[in-house]
Amino acid sequence: MTLATALGVEILRDVTAPDGLDGLEVWALNSLHGARIATSWAEGPALAEQPGRLRLWRTRLDALRRPVR
Repeated sequence: MTLATALGVEILRDVTAPDGLDGLEVWALNSLHGARIATSWAEGPALAEQPGRLRLWRTRLDALRRPVR
């Protein structure tokens, strides 16, 4: 959340059905693949992507990466 705040991203906590995501950018985050933007949803809403945003986030996260000791 700290990185999101520094980038001016508003954080909202909400419960919604898939139809409520129509036209929005949807992210998947995990420790194996890192941050990814969902590009489609089978039998779900149409998703959007802001060009360059994933690259910006990955660059910032890479800059914060530290070796595990």
